[in-house]
Amino acid sequence: MGDYFARTEKTPLPAKIVGYAFTLFDVPREQEAEFWIGDKAIRIYLNGKLIYDQSQPSPFPKGTLFNKIIRARVKAGENRLLVKVFQSEGYYHFSLNICEPEPNPNFNGNRIWGLKFRLPEL
Repeated sequence: MGDYFARTEKTPLPAKIVGYAFTLFDVPREQEAEFWIGDKAIRIYLNGKLIYDQSQPSPFPKGTLFNKIIRARVKAGENRLLVKVFQSEGYYHFSLNICEPEPNPNFNGNRIWGLKFRLPEL
């Protein structure tokens, strides 16, 4: 899934589109994580549990990578992440980063140490 996906063509997609993104990710230990989210309407499922549901549009200005930070617990080893994005206007884009909770603002947005994304083997 990566950190950021953006549609760059000059023609916007038709209104009322739903998109999905799925990935597995591994972390070395169980811990609290920050999910840095950027979108207008999005649902995020972590290990089968809904952890974020923004069904109404919220401000997500062009040029920004996130507009909300939520916390959720990730487990040691494999985690499953499913994102459902609702697009109702303009260009289609969203962002999501899984970060280490950091008291020092100089290190905000750093990914969890040792986190590795992967896809399921088919």
